[in-house]
Amino acid sequence: MTDWTPDRTGMRRALESLADPADRRRFLRDFDHFRMVREHHELAAERGVRLAPLYRRAVSEQLAHEADRRRSNADVTWRVWDAAATAAARAEAPDDSG
Repeated sequence: MTDWTPDRTGMRRALESLADPADRRRFLRDFDHFRMVREHHELAAERGVRLAPLYRRAVSEQLAHEADRRRSNADVTWRVWDAAATAAARAEAPDDSG
């Protein structure tokens, strides 16, 4: 499975920018669901199940797609999805330190 940890500082800042606590709870619920689905897709792929192209993309691309989808639906949580996509992209980037 893919091992990635979102940049909690960036996500926390974006999450705290949501004025309505119900929006925060909804994001956390939806993000947990995203991670669960992602894990199930990875397990299925390991067993040879073919996945739709969207689900074969990097985590950062999937999160960015979700942020764009939510932005187009005027969902205020898009900012947090975007922060998660940025954090995942940083985590996926090759480490140039060594």
